Amino acid sequence: LAQACSLLSHRVWSSNGAASKVLLMPCTQASASLWLAICAASAPWVTLAVGPNDCSSNSLSVFESEDKLLAYAASLDRSSMYGGQPVAAVGGTQATATSSGTKSSSGTGESITNNQEEGADEGGIVKAHGDFLVILRRGRLFTAKLGTDKIEPIAGVNAYGPNAKPASWYDEMLVYQDTVLVVGYSYAAYSGGGRRGATELGLFKLDVTTGKLTFRRSYYLRSNDYYSSRNYASRLIGSNFILYMPYHFVSYGAGVVQSTFPCMRNVEEPEWMNITGFRDIYRPLPGAEGSVLHTVVVCDLAEFAQDGSLRCTARGVLGPQSRVFYVSTQSVYVWVGSSKTPNSTAALYKLPLDNGTAPAALNVIGAPVDQLSFKEESGQWLSVLVRSEAKGDGMWDAEASAGEVGLLRVPLSLFSPGMYCFTGAKHFAPLLTPAKVLGRSAFQNRHVGDFILYGMGAGWRSSGAHKDDAVYIYNRTGGVTSKLSLPHAVDRIEAMGSNTAVVIGSNGIDLYFSAVVLVAGNLPKLGGRLMRRGATQGETRTHGFFYKPQADGTGVLGLPLRSAKQPGWSQLVSAGAGILFARVINGSDFSKLGELPARDGGKDDKCEASCVDWYGNARPIFYKGRVFALLGYELVEGQLTKNSLVESKRAHLFPSAQGTMANVDKVVTPQGSLFFWSVTEVANGSAVAPALPPSTSQTSTGGTTSNAFRESSAVFRTLWFAKVGLILAICSMLGKL
Repeated sequence: LAQACSLLSHRVWSSNGAASKVLLMPCTQASASLWLAICAASAPWVTLAVGPNDCSSNSLSVFESEDKLLAYAASLDRSSMYGGQPVAAVGGTQATATSSGTKSSSGTGESITNNQEEGADEGGIVKAHGDFLVILRRGRLFTAKLGTDKIEPIAGVNAYGPNAKPASWYDEMLVYQDTVLVVGYSYAAYSGGGRRGATELGLFKLDVTTGKLTFRRSYYLRSNDYYSSRNYASRLIGSNFILYMPYHFVSYGAGVVQSTFPCMRNVEEPEWMNITGFRDIYRPLPGAEGSVLHTVVVCDLAEFAQDGSLRCTARGVLGPQSRVFYVSTQSVYVWVGSSKTPNSTAALYKLPLDNGTAPAALNVIGAPVDQLSFKEESGQWLSVLVRSEAKGDGMWDAEASAGEVGLLRVPLSLFSPGMYCFTGAKHFAPLLTPAKVLGRSAFQNRHVGDFILYGMGAGWRSSGAHKDDAVYIYNRTGGVTSKLSLPHAVDRIEAMGSNTAVVIGSNGIDLYFSAVVLVAGNLPKLGGRLMRRGATQGETRTHGFFYKPQADGTGVLGLPLRSAKQPGWSQLVSAGAGILFARVINGSDFSKLGELPARDGGKDDKCEASCVDWYGNARPIFYKGRVFALLGYELVEGQLTKNSLVESKRAHLFPSAQGTMANVDKVVTPQGSLFFWSVTEVANGSAVAPALPPSTSQTSTGGTTSNAFRESSAVFRTLWFAKVGLILAICSMLGKL
């Protein structure tokens, strides 16, 4: 019935654009009422409780005192962190704006990061500054100078202070002027009040002339683990460092209620400093109660650069643990809801980065899958793709969402400062829901132009072929849904400009790139297609991909590869085989450039902290008209011409961890492994790769010819033992799970 409702609510076109499958909602009032009643029986988006149209009576309140907040916390039990259950109500005071403000977004030079929003840099593993790259890997910071004649490794230091005990993980990094900030998490750090666990911020000075790194200070922020398999905990807008962190008032163990607030301290000093108070903590909305404080921290790095002291402020919202955190250049949005109860009421908070404006909230339903579900549209609208049984993107929750699909689209004017409003059926559009298919558990979505694209992929697992693979496309402004059939899973969706997307995925044997042309006023259609035989994507995070427009009107994309035999989680423990670069012509056709392969066989790097690459370790880098590939500890440059990309320079960031280098002829791309099809060939069904000769045919589990991917025994031993090692490590130190 829900699918029927979706079909009747929108025009649905078949993949070839034919109008034979178009269904329109009946236009008479009587029949419309009948269809609405049918849909209401099955579609959660229609059964929302709609509150009063006037939101002025719905105050978004803070706690009256610290005692009131602690009394609220004392009324909770361990199950309250999951939401879906009401808890004791406590009186509050209407929220008001604070007097301090934050600086507006400002550009800091050419970005090498595949950021979701222009002007909001995301924490990552590699950043550029001047003539240098700064790289974070396995608890260490490296710098490399990008000379015209060579790539010169400069510095290699621990990502923590010289006298400090290392944190459990060092995950992401940002660079502001000459300040390098590393974000990590320590399970062992004592954070007061009988609890352990803190986010660690390490600050280093980058000598912009020599590339040397000098440790300055590190701080602890009292919190639980911020990790997400898809999202990034930090952003940089202008000089403002923005961090999301959860804080559990009720512990995981015996249900102990915490009597402490989020605070920070210098790692070398015992005294904790308040960064938030009871008047900065907002009471949960009705139906979205919970015991987790979702905290947004803002620190001004310009002030730190001036006087060497990091000062931060924080605001938090209480709710269940399920969350998604999205940052535009003007506001932070936090969606919180139940992780246990399908179709439960949730809350969407808007926290303006200008602290002079009070937060606002909406009562909503369901949950987005990850940060890519959100799009703030030109300061006018907010669109969020949601699923009725999604759990947000905390830890690995984004990899296993379920339920019906819908789009919430609300005018930003509905967010009234200091108030909360109700959303109703008019704000939700029910969309087609992909069928449940074995091996397709990871839901992917992305806003491109006026469209939202979504589909199912393998995620961190191994992929396989399925006849129902497709990408679904909804025009946010036109209300039209399209379904385009594909010969591969939807493992990644990326933008290539404002009018073209690329859908990337594997069929278990080969890796495909399928262009999708998106033009306002027209139905989406498939563009050209690229296939790399015997491969799958080597990175699952958004930062693993980059598309760079060129001066001649073409574009170049880059994506790490690994053998089709290896599942997505391989990115945690081994470098990929290389990075594929391809040229994009006429917006949607592909042509060959080349691959920059990894050659380092690797050996023990004597890692002391953060010894799993939770954020991956391979990135395509386009900087100052040059093309690079970061592959573990290797940094490779390619010389780009119109029709080729050939290696010109190579350096190793950590020579003491360099293993036997593979011969060049063992890592070349084999003949007959790349295939390209034009828009016309895809449209007429002739985009089919020839069968492999018997001598090189692949097994049912995938694979490739021996020289297509370097598969040393050391790497495979690492992969097999890593499965057991990861489980033991997670269990022994309450790891990322």
